[in-house]
Amino acid sequence: MPKLALVRNPNSLRNRANRDGFRQRASDALGDFFVEADAPEDLAAILREFARREVGLLAIDGGDGTIHKILTALPDAFGGQPPQIAILPSGNTNLVASDVGCRKPGAETLMRLVDVASGVEPAKHIRKRASLDVHWPDNANPPARGMFLGAAAFTRGIDFAHGRRYVKSVTHHSAVAGAIFASVAKAYSGRAEWFAGDPMTIAPFVNGVPRSNARTNNRFIFLATTLHRMSFGLWPFWGTLDAPIRYVDVDAHPKRLLGALFSVLRGRAPDWLREASDYHSGSADTILLELNHRFVLDGETFEPGPSGKVELRSGRVLDFVAV
Repeated sequence: MPKLALVRNPNSLRNRANRDGFRQRASDALGDFFVEADAPEDLAAILREFARREVGLLAIDGGDGTIHKILTALPDAFGGQPPQIAILPSGNTNLVASDVGCRKPGAETLMRLVDVASGVEPAKHIRKRASLDVHWPDNANPPARGMFLGAAAFTRGIDFAHGRRYVKSVTHHSAVAGAIFASVAKAYSGRAEWFAGDPMTIAPFVNGVPRSNARTNNRFIFLATTLHRMSFGLWPFWGTLDAPIRYVDVDAHPKRLLGALFSVLRGRAPDWLREASDYHSGSADTILLELNHRFVLDGETFEPGPSGKVELRSGRVLDFVAV
Protein backbone atom coordinates (compact mmCIF):
# COMPACT_ATOMS: atom_id res chain seq x y z
CA MET A 1 0.00 0.00 0.00
CA PRO A 2 1.27 3.53 -0.74
CA LYS A 3 2.68 5.59 2.09
CA LEU A 4 0.57 8.71 2.67
CA ALA A 5 2.08 12.12 3.42
CA LEU A 6 0.41 15.50 3.76
CA VAL A 7 1.74 18.98 3.00
CA ARG A 8 -0.50 21.71 4.37
CA ASN A 9 -0.27 25.42 3.60
CA PRO A 10 -1.15 27.11 6.92
CA ASN A 11 -1.73 30.41 5.09
CA SER A 12 -4.41 29.09 2.74
CA LEU A 13 -7.77 30.76 3.11
CA ARG A 14 -9.57 27.90 4.83
CA ASN A 15 -6.63 26.75 6.94
CA ARG A 16 -6.12 29.83 9.08
CA ALA A 17 -8.75 28.87 11.66
CA ASN A 18 -7.62 25.22 12.17
CA ARG A 19 -11.20 24.01 11.84
CA ASP A 20 -12.28 20.63 13.27
CA GLY A 21 -8.96 20.33 15.11
CA PHE A 22 -7.28 19.48 11.82
CA ARG A 23 -3.66 19.88 12.93
CA GLN A 24 -3.97 17.51 15.87
CA ARG A 25 -5.92 14.92 13.92
CA ALA A 26 -3.43 15.04 11.04
CA SER A 27 -0.50 14.74 13.43
CA ASP A 28 -2.14 11.80 15.23
CA ALA A 29 -2.83 9.99 11.96
CA LEU A 30 0.40 10.71 10.08
CA GLY A 31 3.08 11.66 12.59
CA ASP A 32 6.03 13.27 10.86
CA PHE A 33 4.50 12.52 7.48
CA PHE A 34 2.38 15.62 8.17
CA VAL A 35 4.12 18.97 7.64
CA GLU A 36 3.04 22.59 7.25
CA ALA A 37 4.95 24.79 4.82
CA ASP A 38 4.49 27.35 2.06
CA ALA A 39 7.95 28.64 1.11
CA PRO A 40 9.30 26.99 -2.09
CA GLU A 41 12.67 26.19 -0.51
CA ASP A 42 10.96 24.44 2.42
CA LEU A 43 8.68 22.50 0.10
CA ALA A 44 11.65 21.32 -1.98
CA ALA A 45 13.41 19.92 1.10
CA ILE A 46 10.20 18.32 2.38
CA LEU A 47 9.51 16.61 -0.93
CA ARG A 48 13.06 15.28 -1.15
CA GLU A 49 12.62 13.72 2.28
CA PHE A 50 9.25 12.24 1.30
CA ALA A 51 10.82 10.76 -1.82
CA ARG A 52 13.61 9.24 0.27
CA ARG A 53 10.97 7.66 2.50
CA GLU A 54 9.11 6.32 -0.56
CA VAL A 55 5.86 8.25 -0.20
CA GLY A 56 3.41 7.01 -2.84
CA LEU A 57 0.38 9.22 -2.12
CA LEU A 58 0.96 12.92 -1.52
CA ALA A 59 -1.95 14.95 -0.14
CA ILE A 60 -1.81 18.72 -0.71
CA ASP A 61 -3.89 20.91 1.60
CA GLY A 62 -3.98 24.27 -0.14
CA GLY A 63 -5.09 26.04 -3.29
CA ASP A 64 -3.81 26.33 -6.84
CA GLY A 65 -0.79 28.38 -5.74
CA THR A 66 0.34 25.65 -3.34
CA ILE A 67 -0.19 22.98 -5.99
CA HIS A 68 1.88 25.04 -8.44
CA LYS A 69 4.79 25.28 -5.98
CA ILE A 70 4.70 21.55 -5.26
CA LEU A 71 4.42 20.55 -8.92
CA THR A 72 7.42 22.78 -9.66
CA ALA A 73 9.52 21.04 -6.98
CA LEU A 74 8.23 17.51 -7.63
CA PRO A 75 10.56 16.40 -10.49
CA ASP A 76 13.75 17.29 -8.63
CA ALA A 77 12.54 15.36 -5.59
CA PHE A 78 10.90 12.29 -7.12
CA GLY A 79 12.53 12.12 -10.55
CA GLY A 80 10.58 10.07 -13.07
CA GLN A 81 8.33 8.36 -10.49
CA PRO A 82 6.07 11.00 -8.94
CA PRO A 83 3.57 9.98 -6.27
CA GLN A 84 -0.16 9.97 -6.73
CA ILE A 85 -1.67 13.28 -5.62
CA ALA A 86 -4.76 14.06 -3.58
CA ILE A 87 -6.00 17.61 -2.96
CA LEU A 88 -7.74 19.09 0.05
CA PRO A 89 -8.96 22.33 -1.58
CA SER A 90 -8.49 25.13 0.93
CA GLY A 91 -7.13 27.98 -1.17
CA ASN A 92 -8.40 31.17 -2.71
CA THR A 93 -8.62 29.42 -6.08
CA ASN A 94 -9.14 25.67 -6.45
CA LEU A 95 -9.44 25.10 -10.17
CA VAL A 96 -7.30 21.97 -10.15
CA ALA A 97 -9.22 20.33 -7.31
CA SER A 98 -12.54 21.04 -8.98
CA ASP A 99 -11.41 19.54 -12.27
CA VAL A 100 -10.04 16.31 -10.81
CA GLY A 101 -12.96 15.83 -8.42
CA CYS A 102 -11.34 16.71 -5.08
CA ARG A 103 -13.94 19.09 -3.73
CA LYS A 104 -13.96 18.81 0.07
CA PRO A 105 -11.24 19.93 2.50
CA GLY A 106 -10.95 19.06 6.17
CA ALA A 107 -10.26 16.18 8.54
CA GLU A 108 -13.01 13.94 7.18
CA THR A 109 -11.37 13.87 3.75
CA LEU A 110 -7.97 13.25 5.32
CA MET A 111 -9.30 10.26 7.27
CA ARG A 112 -10.73 8.80 4.07
CA LEU A 113 -7.31 9.23 2.43
CA VAL A 114 -5.79 7.34 5.36
CA ASP A 115 -8.26 4.50 4.68
CA VAL A 116 -7.43 4.50 0.96
CA ALA A 117 -3.69 4.41 1.64
CA SER A 118 -4.13 1.50 4.08
CA GLY A 119 -6.39 -0.43 1.72
CA VAL A 120 -9.50 -0.19 3.91
CA GLU A 121 -11.52 1.45 1.11
CA PRO A 122 -10.93 2.23 -2.59
CA ALA A 123 -10.52 5.67 -4.06
CA LYS A 124 -13.62 7.16 -5.64
CA HIS A 125 -11.67 7.68 -8.85
CA ILE A 126 -8.23 8.52 -10.24
CA ARG A 127 -7.99 11.16 -12.95
CA LYS A 128 -4.93 11.75 -15.10
CA ARG A 129 -3.80 15.27 -15.97
CA ALA A 130 -0.59 16.59 -17.50
CA SER A 131 1.15 19.49 -15.86
CA LEU A 132 1.63 22.72 -17.80
CA ASP A 133 5.39 23.29 -17.78
CA VAL A 134 6.82 26.75 -18.44
CA HIS A 135 10.41 27.08 -19.67
CA TRP A 136 12.52 30.15 -20.37
CA PRO A 137 14.94 29.48 -23.28
CA ASP A 138 17.19 32.30 -22.03
CA ASN A 139 17.26 30.73 -18.52
CA ALA A 140 15.82 33.89 -17.02
CA ASN A 141 13.94 31.66 -14.55
CA PRO A 142 14.04 27.99 -13.62
CA PRO A 143 11.16 25.92 -15.04
CA ALA A 144 7.79 26.41 -13.37
CA ARG A 145 4.89 23.96 -13.41
CA GLY A 146 1.19 24.51 -12.99
CA MET A 147 -2.07 23.96 -14.84
CA PHE A 148 -3.58 27.32 -15.83
CA LEU A 149 -1.83 30.26 -17.49
CA GLY A 150 -3.14 33.62 -18.61
CA ALA A 151 -1.66 36.72 -20.21
CA ALA A 152 -2.56 40.16 -21.58
CA ALA A 153 -5.94 41.30 -20.19
CA PHE A 154 -6.01 38.29 -17.89
CA THR A 155 -2.91 39.58 -16.09
CA ARG A 156 -4.52 43.00 -15.73
CA GLY A 157 -7.70 41.34 -14.46
CA ILE A 158 -5.78 39.39 -11.82
CA ASP A 159 -4.01 42.60 -10.75
CA PHE A 160 -7.39 44.31 -10.49
CA ALA A 161 -8.98 41.41 -8.56
CA HIS A 162 -6.11 41.17 -6.08
CA GLY A 163 -6.27 44.90 -5.55
CA ARG A 164 -9.89 44.66 -4.40
CA ARG A 165 -10.77 43.75 -0.85
CA TYR A 166 -13.37 41.13 -1.81
CA VAL A 167 -10.81 38.71 -3.23
CA LYS A 168 -9.32 38.18 0.23
CA SER A 169 -12.43 36.35 1.40
CA VAL A 170 -13.85 34.54 -1.64
CA THR A 171 -13.37 30.84 -2.11
CA HIS A 172 -13.17 28.47 -5.04
CA HIS A 173 -12.70 30.01 -8.45
CA SER A 174 -14.04 33.53 -8.17
CA ALA A 175 -10.61 35.10 -8.62
CA VAL A 176 -10.08 33.46 -12.03
CA ALA A 177 -13.64 34.07 -13.22
CA GLY A 178 -13.44 37.59 -11.79
CA ALA A 179 -10.24 38.25 -13.75
CA ILE A 180 -11.97 37.28 -17.00
CA PHE A 181 -15.05 39.36 -16.20
CA ALA A 182 -12.89 42.31 -15.10
CA SER A 183 -11.01 42.14 -18.40
CA VAL A 184 -14.22 42.57 -20.37
CA ALA A 185 -15.78 45.10 -18.00
CA LYS A 186 -12.71 47.32 -17.95
CA ALA A 187 -12.44 47.22 -21.72
CA TYR A 188 -16.04 48.37 -22.09
CA SER A 189 -15.68 51.01 -19.38
CA GLY A 190 -13.42 53.06 -21.58
CA ARG A 191 -10.00 51.63 -20.68
CA ALA A 192 -8.62 51.75 -24.22
CA GLU A 193 -5.39 49.94 -23.28
CA TRP A 194 -7.37 46.84 -22.29
CA PHE A 195 -8.98 46.56 -25.74
CA ALA A 196 -5.69 47.46 -27.45
CA GLY A 197 -4.06 44.37 -25.94
CA ASP A 198 -0.40 43.47 -25.75
CA PRO A 199 2.02 42.42 -28.53
CA MET A 200 2.53 38.66 -28.61
CA THR A 201 3.70 35.91 -30.96
CA ILE A 202 2.03 32.51 -30.54
CA ALA A 203 3.15 29.31 -32.27
CA PRO A 204 1.40 26.04 -31.29
CA PHE A 205 2.95 22.63 -32.10
CA VAL A 206 1.90 18.97 -31.92
CA ASN A 207 4.69 16.37 -32.05
CA GLY A 208 7.04 19.03 -33.39
CA VAL A 209 4.72 19.95 -36.29
CA PRO A 210 3.20 23.45 -36.34
CA ARG A 211 -0.53 23.30 -35.68
CA SER A 212 -0.90 26.65 -37.40
CA ASN A 213 1.31 29.46 -38.58
CA ALA A 214 2.90 31.61 -35.90
CA ARG A 215 0.80 34.72 -35.39
CA THR A 216 2.25 38.07 -34.32
CA ASN A 217 -0.10 40.86 -33.32
CA ASN A 218 -1.65 42.45 -30.26
CA ARG A 219 -3.72 40.09 -28.11
CA PHE A 220 -6.65 41.07 -25.93
CA ILE A 221 -6.31 37.86 -23.90
CA PHE A 222 -4.44 34.55 -23.99
CA LEU A 223 -5.28 31.48 -21.86
CA ALA A 224 -3.77 28.00 -21.75
CA THR A 225 -4.53 25.02 -19.51
CA THR A 226 -4.12 21.27 -19.14
CA LEU A 227 -7.33 21.05 -17.13
CA HIS A 228 -10.37 19.41 -18.68
CA ARG A 229 -12.99 21.73 -17.23
CA MET A 230 -13.43 24.89 -15.20
CA SER A 231 -15.92 26.04 -12.62
CA PHE A 232 -19.32 27.64 -13.22
CA GLY A 233 -19.55 25.83 -16.58
CA LEU A 234 -16.99 28.28 -17.97
CA TRP A 235 -15.02 26.74 -20.85
CA PRO A 236 -13.46 29.27 -23.25
CA PHE A 237 -11.81 26.62 -25.47
CA TRP A 238 -12.93 24.94 -28.67
CA GLY A 239 -11.46 23.54 -31.86
CA THR A 240 -9.37 20.38 -32.09
CA LEU A 241 -8.80 19.02 -28.57
CA ASP A 242 -6.40 16.14 -29.32
CA ALA A 243 -3.39 17.41 -27.35
CA PRO A 244 -2.95 18.12 -23.62
CA ILE A 245 -2.73 21.94 -23.70
CA ARG A 246 -5.95 23.77 -24.50
CA TYR A 247 -5.48 27.39 -25.52
CA VAL A 248 -7.45 30.41 -26.65
CA ASP A 249 -6.11 33.70 -27.93
CA VAL A 250 -8.21 36.69 -28.80
CA ASP A 251 -6.97 39.54 -30.96
CA ALA A 252 -7.01 43.13 -29.78
CA HIS A 253 -10.27 44.99 -30.36
CA PRO A 254 -12.27 41.75 -30.79
CA LYS A 255 -15.70 41.98 -32.36
CA ARG A 256 -18.78 40.77 -30.47
CA LEU A 257 -16.85 40.32 -27.22
CA LEU A 258 -19.94 40.30 -25.03
CA GLY A 259 -21.52 37.65 -27.25
CA ALA A 260 -18.37 35.54 -27.02
CA LEU A 261 -18.31 35.88 -23.24
CA PHE A 262 -21.97 34.87 -22.99
CA SER A 263 -21.23 31.77 -25.10
CA VAL A 264 -18.23 30.56 -23.13
CA LEU A 265 -20.11 31.14 -19.87
CA ARG A 266 -22.39 28.37 -21.09
CA GLY A 267 -19.46 26.23 -22.24
CA ARG A 268 -20.42 26.64 -25.89
CA ALA A 269 -18.71 27.91 -29.02
CA PRO A 270 -21.26 28.79 -31.73
CA ASP A 271 -20.36 28.65 -35.41
CA TRP A 272 -19.81 32.40 -35.65
CA LEU A 273 -17.20 32.24 -32.89
CA ARG A 274 -15.38 29.29 -34.45
CA GLU A 275 -15.27 31.09 -37.79
CA ALA A 276 -14.34 34.56 -36.48
CA SER A 277 -10.92 35.79 -37.55
CA ASP A 278 -10.15 37.45 -34.22
CA TYR A 279 -10.85 34.42 -31.97
CA HIS A 280 -8.55 31.37 -32.06
CA SER A 281 -8.63 28.18 -30.03
CA GLY A 282 -7.32 24.63 -30.18
CA SER A 283 -4.84 22.29 -28.53
CA ALA A 284 -1.11 21.62 -28.65
CA ASP A 285 1.64 19.85 -26.75
CA THR A 286 4.03 22.80 -27.09
CA ILE A 287 3.35 26.52 -27.50
CA LEU A 288 6.09 29.03 -28.17
CA LEU A 289 5.32 32.51 -26.90
CA GLU A 290 7.12 35.77 -27.39
CA LEU A 291 5.82 38.62 -25.25
CA ASN A 292 7.01 41.69 -23.38
CA HIS A 293 4.59 41.70 -20.46
CA ARG A 294 3.92 39.66 -17.34
CA PHE A 295 1.85 36.49 -17.35
CA VAL A 296 0.14 34.51 -14.58
CA LEU A 297 0.59 30.81 -13.80
CA ASP A 298 -1.81 29.47 -11.16
CA GLY A 299 -2.00 32.83 -9.44
CA GLU A 300 1.73 33.64 -9.51
CA THR A 301 3.02 36.39 -11.79
CA PHE A 302 6.14 35.88 -13.93
CA GLU A 303 8.23 38.09 -16.18
CA PRO A 304 9.05 36.77 -19.67
CA GLY A 305 12.77 37.50 -19.31
CA PRO A 306 15.20 39.51 -21.48
CA SER A 307 14.46 37.63 -24.71
CA GLY A 308 10.71 37.71 -24.20
CA LYS A 309 10.57 34.04 -25.19
CA VAL A 310 8.63 31.50 -23.14
CA GLU A 311 7.90 27.87 -24.00
CA LEU A 312 4.82 26.04 -22.72
CA ARG A 313 5.06 22.25 -22.72
CA SER A 314 2.72 19.51 -21.66
CA GLY A 315 4.52 17.87 -18.76
CA ARG A 316 4.36 14.56 -16.96
CA VAL A 317 0.93 12.99 -16.61
CA LEU A 318 0.00 12.80 -12.93
CA ASP A 319 -2.56 10.65 -11.12
CA PHE A 320 -5.01 12.66 -8.98
CA VAL A 321 -6.86 10.63 -6.37
CA ALA A 322 -10.35 11.63 -5.15
CA VAL A 323 -12.08 10.09 -2.14
